[in-house]
Amino acid sequence: MARLFQIFNRVRNGHGSVQEITDEREFFEAAKSSRRLVALFYRTGSAVCDSMVQHTRRLAESHMETKFLTIDVAKTPFLVDRLDIFVLPTMVTIEEGSTKNKFKGYDAFGGTANIHTGVIERVLKSVGALDKTPIAEGSGAQDEQMEETGNDSDLDWE
Repeated sequence: MARLFQIFNRVRNGHGSVQEITDEREFFEAAKSSRRLVALFYRTGSAVCDSMVQHTRRLAESHMETKFLTIDVAKTPFLVDRLDIFVLPTMVTIEEGSTKNKFKGYDAFGGTANIHTGVIERVLKSVGALDKTPIAEGSGAQDEQMEETGNDSDLDWE
């Protein structure tokens, strides 16, 4: 029963789905409301970034223990500057309000946009951003696959 209550509270707090952040205030509120966050900084219209958004959605559905955010860099210039985001997509892990890891582009995930969600999941588990076993047992994203979505020319944000 306690586990069910824990899951209910996480869902109520936005876990299990991706929250789109539209301004800096929303980001700081989200950081205060959850112990662990994974924030994906991306640019709308970039095929490489769109691919990473899809991976992030799959991970959010499987990992209720962590809150997932997507942040369009055009809408949050102060935050982008403060976190020194200059390569897109960039995934940032945050624990108890502090930035822990920053994964720029696809380098940490194999260096190519044609990756599997499971690769991202393993990297996030290795740094403690995700639990070793998803709360929803058997629903891990490790078997999910994505189609090739583009080339590396969209990685640098100008």
